[in-house]
Amino acid sequence: MTKPKNVGIIFNILMIALSIPILVVGIMIEKKADRQCGSPNTDTGKALTAAAGTLISVAVVGLLLNICELTCKGCRCFWFWLYVLFMVVCIVVGLGYTIFILNVSSKGSGIKLAGKGYQEYKLGSYSKHLQKMVKDDWNSTKACLIKTDVCTKFNNKYLNDTVEKFYKEPLTAIQSGCCKPSDGCGFTYSSPANWSDEIGVSDKNPDCKAWDNDPKVKCFNCESCKGAVADNLKNAYKKLGIISIVFNVPLVIVFVAYLFLRNKNPAEDDMTFDRNY
Repeated sequence: MTKPKNVGIIFNILMIALSIPILVVGIMIEKKADRQCGSPNTDTGKALTAAAGTLISVAVVGLLLNICELTCKGCRCFWFWLYVLFMVVCIVVGLGYTIFILNVSSKGSGIKLAGKGYQEYKLGSYSKHLQKMVKDDWNSTKACLIKTDVCTKFNNKYLNDTVEKFYKEPLTAIQSGCCKPSDGCGFTYSSPANWSDEIGVSDKNPDCKAWDNDPKVKCFNCESCKGAVADNLKNAYKKLGIISIVFNVPLVIVFVAYLFLRNKNPAEDDMTFDRNY
């Protein structure tokens, strides 16, 4: 029968082997996100990198424990309880992080419009944490949106649309929130890049005054644009929640299983260990 300590060695080596691809993917996603405006993939990449790094750290500590059990009788108990403490801390932090990101992603969503293929967004409907994230980094996000011509590409894509067809298009959050005025403003559609205001348009929505056909202005100062970025971030946090659950649930199960296998027959394990000396 495989001894508990041998099971631990095999498990920890497999954990390291499986964590390396996760670490590489996380780094690649994070680097790619750095080239995108307000990209939610930044957090996804960081989460994958952090999860993989934690897995590797846990596995290394576990291997040290296994090696000490085989070579160092005096430090056996010390390393075991250090491993247990480290695992408990990882589990508590992981569960706390999961609860946090699930709470952050539980508020806010796009507003459905009757007869329209797209939704509109309001920053105030999202969690306080997401609102702060968007506001604190807005100048750089706005500069990035302008620099990458996101609305120019949007205009070129839907340039030949009639108003009826345009209203049926499944626009992305950024396209809807940043590249066109709010439907409530009552602007007249000429093309995706050109809208004209008329007498009687709504002045209750501050986004109506913030809109401009200038490709460097558009609705980049609108709450709807900030809301669109917040919606992308919220969706990213949902993905992070899934990643966190997938990471933490197996971690808890494996940890409990390891303790069970290690201690299912402690007397026999101790005698085997003592005979080696």
